[in-house]
Amino acid sequence: MELRDVKYNIDINIRRLERHYDFCLKKYDDIALLDLSHALRNFVDFSKDIDRYFDSINLLKKYRGFIVSKKAGRMLKMYNYLIIGFPGSVETFANNDDLLFVPNEKSLPVHLNMKIKRNKDDSSSIGNYFLVRSNVEKSASRIIDNSIQVKLFNKFDYWLDSDALKINESEFQIKSLSRRNLITWVSNTLGGSHPANNRKRENENDPLINYLMNFTIGGVSLPYFILMGISKEILTVLNSIPTEDKGL
Repeated sequence: MELRDVKYNIDINIRRLERHYDFCLKKYDDIALLDLSHALRNFVDFSKDIDRYFDSINLLKKYRGFIVSKKAGRMLKMYNYLIIGFPGSVETFANNDDLLFVPNEKSLPVHLNMKIKRNKDDSSSIGNYFLVRSNVEKSASRIIDNSIQVKLFNKFDYWLDSDALKINESEFQIKSLSRRNLITWVSNTLGGSHPANNRKRENENDPLINYLMNFTIGGVSLPYFILMGISKEILTVLNSIPTEDKGL
C-alpha cells in the first residue's frame, strides 16, 4: 500500500471507529457492537502499514497496555484468576445493576477488584478488573489489587499483539488473549465481518471467549467491553495526529 493510501485509510477508519464508538457508548445493542468489531478489524488488517506511515513522518506514537508486577505474578500462580487492564478507564452509561455480573459468584469464594468512578454526566468510568476465584489473604490482596501496571508500546502492531487479558483456569490451556486475536474472533465468529459461525474448523480461542461471554461489564458481555477499551485507546492515540498529517 502506498503511503498516501495508508494516510487516507488511517483517517477514514478513525472517523468510522469514532462513529461506532460514540454510538456504543450510550446505546448498546448487538448490531452496534458487531459494527464496532468490524471497524476494529480494519485496523488489524493494515496495522503494519500504520507503523510504516508514522515512521515515514518521524511521528512516535505510544499505546497503553498493561502488565502484572513480578511479585504479584509469582503469588498468583496458586490461584485461578482473570485479569484485564483498562489504562485510562472505559466509560459506560449502564446503570448500577448492569455494571458487573460474574457467573457463579455466589457459589464460589471470589476476590474481586474493579475500579469504578461515577461521573457528572451519569456515566461510570471503569478501570482495571481483577477476579480471583479463591479466598485471598488480606496481605496478599493488597499486592494483587495494585499489581496492574501500564506498559507503553511505540508500535501499533506490537500493541495489538500484547495481552488484552490474562487468565489462569484449569479448563483452558490458553493463559492470555491478545487484542488482535480478540478483535479477529469477534468479527469473524459472531458476524461482525463475516457470517456468524460460518467456519469449517474450530478456533483454539473458542472455549475461552465463549466462557468470557458469560461475564458482564458495563452492561455488555466482557469481550465487547474490552473492544470498547481497545477502541478508546486507538481513538485517543490516533486522534492526536496533527491536522496537517491526517488523511483528508
